[in-house]
Amino acid sequence: MRISGTTTNQGAPEMVNAKLEGMKKQILSKEFWMADDTCKECFLCGNPFSAFRRKHHCRTCGCIFDSKCTSIIPGEKFGVSGSLRVCKTCLGIINRRAVRFKKIAGGKSSDSAYVPGIVFTKNLALKSMPRKLFNGPRIVCISFAIEYQRQPRQHFMSLQPVIEQEKEYLRMVVNRIVALRPDVLLVQKSVSGVALQFLSEAQVAVAYNVKPSVIEAVSRIANTDIISSLDMLALPIRVGVSKSFEVKTFLNNDTTPPVKKTYIYITGTNEKLGCTIALRGSTTEILCRMKTITEFMVYVVYNAKLETCLLRDAYVSIPQEEVTTTKSTPNQSAPEFSAALAVKRTSDALITDEQVCDGGADGQPPPAADEMKKGASMHTSHSQISPDGQVPEDIPMPTYYSDMVDKYETRLLSVSPLVKFSQPYLLMRTREQERRLVYLRRLRDQDNLEEQGESEKAQADRFQLIKPDMIDKFGQKAHRQVMEVIHAVHDAEYDKAMHTYQTQKRQWETNIQGSLDLFNPFSHQNIVVLHSMVCTSTKIPCIEPAVVTFEFYNQYSDEYMDPDCTLGQYVEDLCQGADSVCTVNGCYTPLSNHHRTYVHDQARITVFVERGTPVPPKFQAVKEEADKDGDIIMWSFCKFCKEDFGGFPMAQSTWKYSFGKFLELSFLGRGMALHSSSGCTHDHPKDHLRYFSYRDNMVRMHWDAIDLYEIIVPRARITWKVDNDLRLKNEIFAKVEERWKRFMESVRGRIKSIKIDTSVLPEKAERCKEEVEKLSKKAQEDQPQLIRNLRNIYMNSKYYEVIPLNGVVREMLEKAAEWDAAFAAFEADFLSDKDVRLLALLQLKKFFTDNESKESIAPSETPTSVPSESVEDKIPPTTNQRSTAEADETQSLQASQQQSQLSQPTDTLTHRKPGPSGIPRYVHAATKRKESKVSTLARHFEQLSREFEKERIRDRKNRAAKVGSRAFLPRTSTKAIVEVYEDVDQAVQEPSPADDEPVGREKKPEEPNRQPATAPEDAAGQSSQASDAAQTEATHASGKTAEEAEADADADQPGESQAGSDDEGGGSDADQSSLFFDDVLSDVKEIADSLEPSGEIPEELPKHQKKSVINLLTNFWAERSASNWPSLDYPLNPSDHVFLDSDVIIREDEPSSVVAFALSSKDYQAKLASIRSQWDLPTQSMSDESDTGLEIKDSGKADALPHPRVNEKELERSLLRITGTHLKYQFFDRSAKMLCKVFYAEQFDALRQRCGVADRIIESLSRCLKWDSKGGKTKSVFLKTLDDRLVMKSLSPIETAAFLRFAPAYFSIMAEALFHDLPSVIAKMLGFFQVVIKNPDTGTEIKLDLLVMENLFYDRSPSRTFDLKGSMRNRRIQSTGEQNEVLLDENMVEYIYESPLFAREHAKRLLRASVWNDTLFLARQNVMDYSLMIAVDEAKKELVVGIIDCIRTYTWDKRLESWIKDRGFAGGGRNRPTVTSPKEYKSRFREAMARYILEVPNCWHPFPEESPGVAPGAHKTRFEGDV
Repeated sequence: MRISGTTTNQGAPEMVNAKLEGMKKQILSKEFWMADDTCKECFLCGNPFSAFRRKHHCRTCGCIFDSKCTSIIPGEKFGVSGSLRVCKTCLGIINRRAVRFKKIAGGKSSDSAYVPGIVFTKNLALKSMPRKLFNGPRIVCISFAIEYQRQPRQHFMSLQPVIEQEKEYLRMVVNRIVALRPDVLLVQKSVSGVALQFLSEAQVAVAYNVKPSVIEAVSRIANTDIISSLDMLALPIRVGVSKSFEVKTFLNNDTTPPVKKTYIYITGTNEKLGCTIALRGSTTEILCRMKTITEFMVYVVYNAKLETCLLRDAYVSIPQEEVTTTKSTPNQSAPEFSAALAVKRTSDALITDEQVCDGGADGQPPPAADEMKKGASMHTSHSQISPDGQVPEDIPMPTYYSDMVDKYETRLLSVSPLVKFSQPYLLMRTREQERRLVYLRRLRDQDNLEEQGESEKAQADRFQLIKPDMIDKFGQKAHRQVMEVIHAVHDAEYDKAMHTYQTQKRQWETNIQGSLDLFNPFSHQNIVVLHSMVCTSTKIPCIEPAVVTFEFYNQYSDEYMDPDCTLGQYVEDLCQGADSVCTVNGCYTPLSNHHRTYVHDQARITVFVERGTPVPPKFQAVKEEADKDGDIIMWSFCKFCKEDFGGFPMAQSTWKYSFGKFLELSFLGRGMALHSSSGCTHDHPKDHLRYFSYRDNMVRMHWDAIDLYEIIVPRARITWKVDNDLRLKNEIFAKVEERWKRFMESVRGRIKSIKIDTSVLPEKAERCKEEVEKLSKKAQEDQPQLIRNLRNIYMNSKYYEVIPLNGVVREMLEKAAEWDAAFAAFEADFLSDKDVRLLALLQLKKFFTDNESKESIAPSETPTSVPSESVEDKIPPTTNQRSTAEADETQSLQASQQQSQLSQPTDTLTHRKPGPSGIPRYVHAATKRKESKVSTLARHFEQLSREFEKERIRDRKNRAAKVGSRAFLPRTSTKAIVEVYEDVDQAVQEPSPADDEPVGREKKPEEPNRQPATAPEDAAGQSSQASDAAQTEATHASGKTAEEAEADADADQPGESQAGSDDEGGGSDADQSSLFFDDVLSDVKEIADSLEPSGEIPEELPKHQKKSVINLLTNFWAERSASNWPSLDYPLNPSDHVFLDSDVIIREDEPSSVVAFALSSKDYQAKLASIRSQWDLPTQSMSDESDTGLEIKDSGKADALPHPRVNEKELERSLLRITGTHLKYQFFDRSAKMLCKVFYAEQFDALRQRCGVADRIIESLSRCLKWDSKGGKTKSVFLKTLDDRLVMKSLSPIETAAFLRFAPAYFSIMAEALFHDLPSVIAKMLGFFQVVIKNPDTGTEIKLDLLVMENLFYDRSPSRTFDLKGSMRNRRIQSTGEQNEVLLDENMVEYIYESPLFAREHAKRLLRASVWNDTLFLARQNVMDYSLMIAVDEAKKELVVGIIDCIRTYTWDKRLESWIKDRGFAGGGRNRPTVTSPKEYKSRFREAMARYILEVPNCWHPFPEESPGVAPGAHKTRFEGDV
């Protein structure tokens, strides 16, 4: 039950004042305390008690309150030692302001005086009352009115009796007062005139209508009771006494007319109970300022007293030198500000305050008056710059907000002499960027002014590969192309520095706008920290991180401030509550198993509570004494010296020291070291663990440095890095050059493989040698000529252009075609089949002759016993002159031929079709008649011819495969079939070409159906397989394959065999064989006659001899014909398509090349020019634009069409156009068909121009590769351009339909972000295309709906990448640590438990405002399931963020999915499903992103805090309604 009279401080409740003395006597007794089990909530605020809101008894009234509604006061006021905890209500009675200030206008400043009492504005009621009283006047204070209360009557009565009754009543009251023998009577309310007359007669000085605060102050300093009712006059009353009482009147002559004012002085009281400082000597306004300053100085002195005791107890030496002046001890972390004082600001400063603030006409810092020094190169000075981005010393100091810098350097902002505030981060960075901008402008302009010398011009034609490391070599003159790259680097650096400068400048001005004076000491008597409490065992926060503000020595809370407490109170509360159990989130562990963290600026303090931990042995005696008195002992442990220091009991003044001030001293203290006698020189807060022991528990405090991350949001302008562009161009240049060298090397290898002596008829040998020399000379000329062309294009194109190199690739193909024609002509002239047959006949003659002679020498040996080596020995000597590789190939071929012959059926000739044949027929041996030698040899020739013909057919197939594997010549132009759609629905609903019949040749009935490729890697695989297969067919196989079997079948069917050799057309192979045997029949007779008469020819050749003969003929034919020529290594793959009038090469395994080809087409450029011609251009007339815009170059490059400069209004109008332009382009090359649909061509073109991508997008899209992002759940195909700047994602049909509906709304949010500076982190989508590639020759079928986006993580190597949706349901993967691995929400929670992500306030505000705006926009578009991508770059201390996948609307399928998961049918536990309604998704997304990245305040925290909807740069949300 609440005690009566304790609800208010006004009116001096009589129960409290009547029993004040009794409360003082009973202050230590607990019999008056309320029972703990009878109270469930705080008596004052009504908040329920919990594990974190503990119960506290007020020592005066006995009620139960929480910690915020109680305070600690010294026990001296109650005559006890130690401290006491009282509630705020009782504190209003007990604790009054000890020092008062009174402003008395006029007089001199020397008239200001210290009064050991109280001074207040009031005059006596009657002039007859005494104005001066000395010798201890007695003082009585009354809070009730001394008046007669008339009761209303129903009847009339005489006035005289009423007056008599009033006099009698007042006389009785005055007599009671006079009985106390007062000399001075102070009445809070009114006093009747009759009573005043009675009191005047009693010589009592009376002042009425006195303020309650004055009554309370007089009661305190005079040690008197406040009489609150007439009944209290019957009780014993304590009357106060002072040394003197005086009424003084002062005349203020500074006003017109002069004003008199009367003051009452009560002096001679106890100084410890209060005093007054009377201020005089000026006007009231100045005295008000003096009062504020004096009050602050009293606070400074009081804090200095307590802080001195704290340092003494902590064994910290107090520096004797002044440490707060920057000039004496410059801040080591701020060299720029220190240098600002040391360097004289010259009169020729490059940028003035007005120029920087205004930013010039173009929003950039204006040019310097004298930026360049003659006779010295800027590049030489650039070499003196350190890698951290500092500028040379000759650059003048920045001028941006120099007055603030002066204030920072000259003002003391903290009352602690050991505290030094860090510089404002944004101000410091903005000033650094200002100097850097001046320097970068110097370099950029110097690039334009420096001209090449004569020696340099002489070397202008010399080729030099430009490498990124050349950019840093500025000490010597560089090549012209190198200087162009250097200029591009400087331009890019200047653009980046300008963007950083403008962003930080805007954020700083927003930070100081509407906030308190940053350099006013009164604004910094508080500290803002990020507080949280975490379970030590589980590392889960039981109290979520939140920003709290402690106002020093203020035990009350308000809208912006949290109540402060004393250091001793904080330690005692932690130790006393160590056994309490935490019940948050099912923790149920003692509070001693938790630790508290306080984060400020760049440091974190962690507080642990240990139960039952003993103190170090050397402090045991001190501990025992402290436990007797209930004191706290404190010491520290050096982490480097490994030793304990201190061990002193906490003094009463230290106990009173503000905990907020203790945190400020720990975070911002400088030069705090232990006494020299300790031998430890390390910093006390940073390098020491601080301990506080109270009873059986101990408090331990750690100081740790933290990493502050800068949040990088998507920039409006998309930029490329010059170093990356150079590396890519050099890589492509090297590959093209290497491909050409390899091709020419293969050409020279083929020329060297020609054997003139053995492969060419003697009568053609001389002419063949001349042709070979001619080909060799051509090879020597072609290679350097094309390399020169390649180098010229490399040097004459821009540093980022790679498409012009494709023009050289087209020349390579033309050269390759010339070489194919040259080798074909050579083969027709010198290596025809007829010539080779004649040479083969000579070889057969020799074979049979040698074989017969051998058999005559050894007639006893059977044919089967002849070793294979005997046949090889019969090979002419020319075959032994081959290289080792060729010999190995021949041996393997022979082995394969033998293997195939053994496995071949013996009666394969019986499957021939009937019909006449010119080949001599073999008569079976069943006739049993003896044949002549001629017929036997003819029969052997017939068998050998058939076997040999099969080998010839296989050779033709291999050669055909070689020819088919080379790249075809470019014979197609870029003229496309163009179709313009009326609306997007028509473009989407059109039947896909993938569903039509295949383009090109028709499939054979027996040909297996090819499956369409769903991803470019499939197409790449098929292309590579086709190429590999062609190369495999071009070489000799090790076993019998399907092609060989087909060749056997074709050999058995001569009527259906393929055409003859490449040089001899017409006629079948059978006819050619017939002619061949007709020619050699006479030679067969000659061979038979040459044999010895005794020699018998077997009717059937032995198998080993037949195989040897076949191998011999095959090798002989291959060596002397073109079939064994080395294959040419062509400079392009079969899946690449080169066109005559475009440098863009379409690669089937790179779908983005089709998009680049379509965007570079003449028709597309002409349509864009037609659209731009309708805009209002600021530089030229409409007709001029129309004429110039339609001039299309034939180069096919991105900048083929000049882009005139358009104003922003026209770009925004085009971006917001309701109707879109949708185009379809179809291209054909041989049997391949390529299709590209361009959606919203006008809108995306305006978006790309605004983002600075229009001139580079074709270059980027011309090459791409497959990008595997591991860890995510999406099944989409991801592509990334080779320059790493753009990313393409394939969309499903549902996603495609959703995006096309969402696109107009997306253009609207982009218009707000790009043209009106609305904070947004949505990743920019730069185009949407449908790509179809079908090529039956390579088996490629690709259909992709590609969404082109910027790569958020360009030029970065993040250590971790997260895809965050704000959901904890199935949002975790097993991390493998692989590159490009994408982690999810639960992985993020685990990561921040170990290593929290801290960001500065301005960065977090920007992210919060951007997420707020984007989620509001997406929710209104019924979009959900989007993600925030966060890349943690630990090296650069940056967090790169961006919202992606913002295209999925909340359709019926998503509603059904949400309903199923919400009811637990799909698992997930108690967590909400990932897919929810857009409104719920928005709220959850905002809350989660606020938790993942923590805001770390610093000493420049703005008050009041901005609302969530307001972003840096005074950007408010542009969407009205409920957010």
